[in-house]
Amino acid sequence: MKQSQRNLITIITPTYNRPHYLTRHLDYYAETGLQVIVEDSSESPLEHPLTSASHVRYNWKPNRGFTEKFYTLIQQVETPYIALCSDDDFIIPEAIDECIAFLEQHPEYTVADGQRMRVVNKNGRNYFTPELRTDGYPGKHNTSDDSLARVKYQNAPHEGLVCAVIRTRYMKDVIQYCNGEFVKPDVYSVVLNITLPAAGKTIILPTLYSVLSYIPGSSGSQAQYTVEFNRAIMTETQKREYELLVEYCTAALIAETDIKSDDAHAMLHELLSAFAHQPLNEMLQYDDANILKRIAKTVLPKPFYLLLGESIKIQQLLGFLRSQEGNAYSNQAVRRRLERVSAFVEKYNQHTSLRVEESQTYLAVRRAFIDRYFAVVPRV
Repeated sequence: MKQSQRNLITIITPTYNRPHYLTRHLDYYAETGLQVIVEDSSESPLEHPLTSASHVRYNWKPNRGFTEKFYTLIQQVETPYIALCSDDDFIIPEAIDECIAFLEQHPEYTVADGQRMRVVNKNGRNYFTPELRTDGYPGKHNTSDDSLARVKYQNAPHEGLVCAVIRTRYMKDVIQYCNGEFVKPDVYSVVLNITLPAAGKTIILPTLYSVLSYIPGSSGSQAQYTVEFNRAIMTETQKREYELLVEYCTAALIAETDIKSDDAHAMLHELLSAFAHQPLNEMLQYDDANILKRIAKTVLPKPFYLLLGESIKIQQLLGFLRSQEGNAYSNQAVRRRLERVSAFVEKYNQHTSLRVEESQTYLAVRRAFIDRYFAVVPRV
């Protein structure tokens, strides 16, 4: 893709009292040809030359909540594509190129995403761990010609699309389906997850798309945004929130398909009930005590994760890890892209140090997978 086509997309970033990461964020996207809009509700504005760069629109609006910032950011976008990126994460520019190229060639698709990785800066060294979205992963190729079948497939279980490359019109439609109201971010996420597959096909491409940081107090930590889906334990307020969510999703389904209102309600109650034991935003904090568990959860497929502990069959685990050689993460182009991300993590995160429990399971994962294939070795 020609770099000029990057003018087709806008990166939107809500932020709050994290000048360190916002500076890194703006530095990372400088000279990429990508447009960035920032809504900063910090107590003080960021003093940085890039806030007035031609490709950046920096808005300082103190004391705004995440919901209002997210709503305002979407309204400002004028390009045909949009991608949400937290100030502590990285989207690979070349992956954005691939997603836009795919969507330009396939108008029947509403969104294109890619593979993800996590990065932990441990004692000055970066460890990259992949999220293994394999062929059986829900939503990877959501290509049915039946719009309602696509909605069910995308949401069993819920696979969030909000940070992918999305056709902007659908992000703006979501605001309308929510009656133009400021609602919880998880509400926008669920309505978007109904709208996008209802309106068209969705895909996760076999390319490294984003690198997400393990950082204490990471994005979304300003408040507990999670919508409660277990009606057996809902408070009266949560019940009203849930019914509003169903109403918003029903509006989206009716607008994008030929479904009737009663059928839409029944379908949505069935889908949302599956979220009762799967909160969309668990607000986990990345501290020493549970970093092992989350690294393993990221690296391992579910059957292995459920066996996590000293009783796990290490040789079986190592055999699985070796089978992953040659996947989307192991080629030289990806290594070069990770080196670029790693340079930003090292430059801005030298103070970050996480002590990781040296258990047998962790050592097996680290030695066979993280260190061997994904740790970026500093250039001499």
